[in-house]
Amino acid sequence: MIRFLAVSALLVLVAAGCQMKAPLPPPTPAPAPELTLAERAENAWRAGDMVASETLYSRLIEEGALSREALATAWERYVFSALANGHQHAALQSMDAFRAAAPGGAEYEPWQEAYRRALQGVGDTGAKQQHATRIVEDASLPPLLRARAGAILAGYYWRTADLQAALGVLQDLAAEFPARGKDFQAALERGLFDEVASVDESNLDAMGFLIPPTEQDEFPYTIIELERARRLAQTPGGMMQARQIVARIKPLLADASLADRVFMVEAPDFAGIDGLALALPLSGPFKSIGWKIMQGANLAQAELASMGYDVAVEGLNTDSADWVQKVRELPSNYRIVGGPLRLSEVSQLQDSGLLQSRAFFTFLNSTGELSEGYDAWRFFSSPQDQVLSLIDFATGRYGVRQVAVLYPDEPFGRRMGELFSEEARNRGIEITAMRTYPPKDQSGWYDIVGQLAATASFDAVFLPGDWEHAKMLVPNFLYHKRGDALVLGPALWAQTLSRQSYVVENDFRRTVFPGAWWPGNATPAARSLTTLAAQRDVDVDFWVALGFDFVRFANAFGTLPEAWTAQDVNARLQEAAQVINWAEAPITWGPQGVAQQDLFLFRPTMQGFTLYNEMPGAVPETEERAFGPRTRDPGPILP
Repeated sequence: MIRFLAVSALLVLVAAGCQMKAPLPPPTPAPAPELTLAERAENAWRAGDMVASETLYSRLIEEGALSREALATAWERYVFSALANGHQHAALQSMDAFRAAAPGGAEYEPWQEAYRRALQGVGDTGAKQQHATRIVEDASLPPLLRARAGAILAGYYWRTADLQAALGVLQDLAAEFPARGKDFQAALERGLFDEVASVDESNLDAMGFLIPPTEQDEFPYTIIELERARRLAQTPGGMMQARQIVARIKPLLADASLADRVFMVEAPDFAGIDGLALALPLSGPFKSIGWKIMQGANLAQAELASMGYDVAVEGLNTDSADWVQKVRELPSNYRIVGGPLRLSEVSQLQDSGLLQSRAFFTFLNSTGELSEGYDAWRFFSSPQDQVLSLIDFATGRYGVRQVAVLYPDEPFGRRMGELFSEEARNRGIEITAMRTYPPKDQSGWYDIVGQLAATASFDAVFLPGDWEHAKMLVPNFLYHKRGDALVLGPALWAQTLSRQSYVVENDFRRTVFPGAWWPGNATPAARSLTTLAAQRDVDVDFWVALGFDFVRFANAFGTLPEAWTAQDVNARLQEAAQVINWAEAPITWGPQGVAQQDLFLFRPTMQGFTLYNEMPGAVPETEERAFGPRTRDPGPILP
């Protein structure tokens, strides 16, 4: 007990007056060992820091003392880091060392991929040409690598306009297909398709011309056509033609999936239509025109069928007394009718009750007494289209500010003369004289032209008479020392000139007239029309092209809803006009459904007529553009 009390007292005294010592701090950990260069390089690689990775692996390789496996890894990561940083030249310079260290050497797939990427990424320099050539010519290297390098080498030659060298490389490699197999050809196709995307249009076309016709279903022509399709698919109005090219080329490819890459932003197929009708004169004095339009329609059916569209075309003879009733009896979903071709037939529709159930597109320069854009629509150029194309040309190309009008004293000439004068004045052009001449009495024409030349100041003269008049009148301007005047004529001239056997070409060097069809048109649709027509022994002219374009246009326009309105039609028109690629001069429609055709401009020649800018020995004027239809602002890219 005494001992217990003593201990307790001692504890009380300690608690009351004694300070306890603070606990000792924990021991400081030893510093972490510094990372080795190999570890820092690996950390940068794994973190995706390609700049640090390239630098660190470069130092690691320089230091040496790496095992064979570590050296292979170091070269691989260095090269791919350099590629990620855009240092293709550094990667190219390292390929031999990478190959020597890589397991399997040239058979090592990462080495092949790195070499391909380095070649593809470096600019069109001597280094690209030398490395690619070395690979292509080394038969000991893997075939797929040689194929990919061959495509890159061909692309280099192609872009630098050495087309024969490009074609030679591709043909040499293509000759190895039987021995190398389908994978070899597929690699070539993929590589070349990547390369041609950066080839300009002129070199792309020029290469196509070098390939013999007997090889135009083979590589590399298949890839050239595929690239054309890709460019068309990105052009307003080109999607339909692109789909047709792809449908033809796809079965010929070793890698059919390339065809899907043509459509970078895939849009759904437009639904098309089941059928439509054409109201045309198929007997009587105008039957030749009606049947030409039907021929063009049949060619369009063939083109659409190759693309998977089954479009029925019903021909209705407007020379039959019951043609209006035949329209009424059409299937209810045949809501688009092309035609009629004469105003007398248009007038029969006014009280027929059909204007609310069918959308009629007349093949006339007006819709007569029907309201355009409400009762009916126009699929044809108007006199105003002709006049505006001439005025825009005269003012834009030649700076014309004063014009004289000399027209035959008859209704057509008078109407055209008055329309031209009105539109010219609206654009600030001065009409310095309006004179008439007797259309059937040529004896006074020389004096009439002489009086006009002596009394009026003009830069251009508008002659709205027919071609037989122009043949006599235009030389008279030369005789009266006004050969410097620009002569403007109507589209009417094309009908005669297409059959003309002789033209004094030099007299008409400064003569221009508009038209909707040009046999030399190079649009994909015009080429397709020409090809299809040749296969069926059809002679193509304006009327055939009209039928061809109308059926294709109607299919793109689509089936109208059962309770459609004029506003529905007008809304669709602007979209459908951009969908198709035109064989004729393109037509557009304004918001109110009024059509406008962007006409070609021609000059009379010994062969009939040609585009105005194709003038041998012509003196250049203020600009040198092709006077075909103008390029419009791009619209939506639709199928």
